[in-house]
Amino acid sequence: MSSFIFNEVFITASQTGSVGGFNTTVDVKLQQWAEKELPRQCVHIGHLVLLDEFQGLIEREQKSRSYDPITNDLKMQVVQACRSRHQWDSKALDSLRVIQTQALQDRNVPDKQQWESAIKFMENTLRKELEHEESELLSNINQSSWKKFIGFQRSTIEEKYRQQCIKELDKVLMSRQQLNQTTKTNQV
Repeated sequence: MSSFIFNEVFITASQTGSVGGFNTTVDVKLQQWAEKELPRQCVHIGHLVLLDEFQGLIEREQKSRSYDPITNDLKMQVVQACRSRHQWDSKALDSLRVIQTQALQDRNVPDKQQWESAIKFMENTLRKELEHEESELLSNINQSSWKKFIGFQRSTIEEKYRQQCIKELDKVLMSRQQLNQTTKTNQV
């Protein structure tokens, strides 16, 4: 879910250029997600967790002193039957959809702990994405540099495009940093 929030919501919204545009984009994207995918994902995850807890209960029971191995095969068949046949009530999706949509529309944060956990979530997600993208970029750059050094190869068109993209991205990032500094100075 964090990759969806980052890639589909945060990145898209951050490209708007204004706080109002950012908020509107986030609201629209989250609303669409809450109406379609989020309830299905939650039911699926809930299903997996429920079955894992059931399996864990059986395993803990097997380790207890009062465990009787005679019923072991029956219990394992029950676990397998539950895994293959269990289905959620169709109302679960509708109930989740309503609850999640209302929660997204509520802009109040109940307490400081929830606010800080949301900030920590975004920081961790951004940090992971940044590390992933940086390592991928360095990998692409280093592979081509190493190949050129060892094999005396020329840069391919793709490598030239990558280098050009890096230069352009650096320019964009520098201009954004300057804009942010100017904005902060003007706001003070």
